[in-house]
Amino acid sequence: MTLHLIPLIITICYLTLMLSIGFFTNKFLIKDSTDYMLAGRSLPAIMVACSLAANNIGGGSTVGLASKAYGNWGMSSVWYY
Repeated sequence: MTLHLIPLIITICYLTLMLSIGFFTNKFLIKDSTDYMLAGRSLPAIMVACSLAANNIGGGSTVGLASKAYGNWGMSSVWYY
């Protein structure tokens, strides 16, 4: 097993960036639970729609669809997406 240096560096940079964004957001943009849960009630409608679409296509939907594919739908479940 060899250690690939470039993918490791990219992964560490990505994780550092994500943690930095999370820290900055928590420290300066979130003041109370309304800011955290509802984005301060200032989120545009397109962002809400994208969030709902991402939630629908997310892990729960994928697991449920795999269950349907294995069960009674078969390969026709591919058309669900």
